[in-house]
Amino acid sequence: MYVPIIKKLIYKSQFLVERVLPKEGQISVSVGDQVDPSVKLGTCKVVYEMVKLGSKFKAVKQTDDLNHYVDGALVGTAGRKKFFAPFNGHLEETSEGFVFKAEDKDYWLLPGVWGEVKDISNNRSVLVKSQSVDIHVPVACGEQFSGELVVFPNPSEMLAEQYFHNYIKSAAGKVVYVGNHLNLELIEKAHSLKLTALLAGSATKDAYDYAVENNISLGLFVGFGKINTPDKIYQFINEVTNRYVFFLVEKNTLQIPVPTKNEYQQNGKPNKILKYIRKDMEVQVLNSENFGQIGTVDRATKSGIFVKLHENNQEVEVNPPNLLIIE
Repeated sequence: MYVPIIKKLIYKSQFLVERVLPKEGQISVSVGDQVDPSVKLGTCKVVYEMVKLGSKFKAVKQTDDLNHYVDGALVGTAGRKKFFAPFNGHLEETSEGFVFKAEDKDYWLLPGVWGEVKDISNNRSVLVKSQSVDIHVPVACGEQFSGELVVFPNPSEMLAEQYFHNYIKSAAGKVVYVGNHLNLELIEKAHSLKLTALLAGSATKDAYDYAVENNISLGLFVGFGKINTPDKIYQFINEVTNRYVFFLVEKNTLQIPVPTKNEYQQNGKPNKILKYIRKDMEVQVLNSENFGQIGTVDRATKSGIFVKLHENNQEVEVNPPNLLIIE
């Protein structure tokens, strides 16, 4: 008996990623160089912190021409309120008023991928050819996002909130897998921590609606309801946690850079659409009673296919075409 296939993990032999400095700087690699995620592609000087003080701010006169203030020094006043430097920096007057800026610091541009430098532009950007494993995300909303992948254990709902406190030191630049199920309470907690890119196995409709309303980039590996993430997906992303990834919302894809071709080529080619059903295959059930549930084939007979569901270990009989092979 032949059944349609959904390939969840697809090896992509090459993709191009552009890494860009926030402003023109110094590029330290050449076309043709091989790079890994930690190689420094280039650097520039940037201001990481600033405080807007307004047009009514009055500065304390400095004796030097640099207008430099050390951390804790009195910079000036706005009405009766004194402003002390929260960090080493300098005062600037702009068309919108005074701004206190931190000292310039080095910004290092890293590729986040393994690959070959293909092009360099204007001491500002570097184009790298890399390879990836792409994971299909059938439900996605929000904007395209790239950043460090953080993977929570697949926790119970009671433990999920605790993982936010234990795993998230800073929300900036994080793509967070929160577990098998995402509900409204959990996504509200994530939003309060200023997380803007989330992944889960499944979600409630109100959690998805909340993501849309609050411009949170959200990807679901299975769909709506209370459905676990397929084991092969969780095992893979758990191995690559803390790696730089690309959440391509419009393409319904989570793109994860990988170091070598041979290690991941066993995922096969995506053009094979049918496969003969066999015992121990992982499948997704599509009948109304267990829609979306993932399970393992126990046996296939003339009357139907018997699947043991991962969620509750229940055995159900499914008649084609109400199931898909998950690879």
